[in-house]
Amino acid sequence: MEEHLTPDSSGDSQKSSPTLLDKLEARVMTKADVANAIMQEVHSGLHVYCSIPGGYTHCTLEQRTLDIDRLDEARLRELLEHPPGEILNPKTPHSEAIEFFNMILEGHSLVTEGSDCLRPTVGAYLQGPPGVGKTHIMAAFGRWIEFTLHERLKELMLKVRSHIDIFWRQYQVDLKEDKLPAERGTVYKLTKEDIEVHKRPHERFEEAMAGIKRLITSSAYQPTDMLYLGFEDLCQLYSSSDARKDAIGAIESAPIVFVDDLHGKGDPERLLVIQRLIERRYELKRFGTFLTTNIDVEHIGGDDVNVGKRILSRSKESFAVFDFTGCVDWREEVKQRKIRLIREEIKRRIAARAQIAQEQPPETIPQEPPSTEEPE
Repeated sequence: MEEHLTPDSSGDSQKSSPTLLDKLEARVMTKADVANAIMQEVHSGLHVYCSIPGGYTHCTLEQRTLDIDRLDEARLRELLEHPPGEILNPKTPHSEAIEFFNMILEGHSLVTEGSDCLRPTVGAYLQGPPGVGKTHIMAAFGRWIEFTLHERLKELMLKVRSHIDIFWRQYQVDLKEDKLPAERGTVYKLTKEDIEVHKRPHERFEEAMAGIKRLITSSAYQPTDMLYLGFEDLCQLYSSSDARKDAIGAIESAPIVFVDDLHGKGDPERLLVIQRLIERRYELKRFGTFLTTNIDVEHIGGDDVNVGKRILSRSKESFAVFDFTGCVDWREEVKQRKIRLIREEIKRRIAARAQIAQEQPPETIPQEPPSTEEPE
């Protein structure tokens, strides 16, 4: 691989840090790797939030009724070890939230712009206790959004990879046509003029990469059009001194943002984070904000009366609220059913022992386990 040389302040040459071109030449990256790296760079390093977490890949926007009290121990264990994709024994808020998200996916004019599910005009505020299916439903919806966005981005990725392939081949041609003077002896020191000549193919390639970045940013759809963050992630980004303004800007302006498990923990500063996000996205007319939380929407504004009224007003304009208060975690029902089965088994065993005691002398019933001590 030819080293890329840049002049320092004194005019002498020095080695720069490896570029994407360097890595292509060294074959430590493929052209597909370069395309992905450019996409990540363009989108402020937020690629880690551009997909639904793996723990929710089984979730679907479906529901079914199941009589848990009729299940045996084996079926109960199977349910806990392999949770179903559907919402079990749904209540009214489950059904309403599922229909709301289906309206967005169908491009209903009441909830989307231009019948495009990737451009929702209203978000959702799913409030209630933990374990009742709020995140399940939101993540199931998110999986469809992620899939749809991925399909829309395929054409863009094909263009990016095609451009990189063209520019890479052109770069190799440029190198052959733009040779340095022949080496003079065993030690060859480049002059400043030599450096400028040598840089031209690399400069042209970097200019081409800049053009690809402009192509990506001008695309109708971006990988960061959907972002999924836990509330802890969001708080860290807003509080970190290292957080880049462009990353925060991307979160505040993305068409669709999911924030999971919003909770205050008694810290007013944490509420300020979500208040800022709600206000900023409202100002930017980005209404596709979807939250799960145990905080009642009436209290999202915190203790400040004026802020509270403003945030509540923004929330009522931006969110369809679904209140899961009073809903039961089906896992708890399964565990309760298992406890009832244990108690039934205890009663059965007591009754069986009583029956045995009536049929044979008590001394034949072992009261203690056999001794494990070796005889002397």
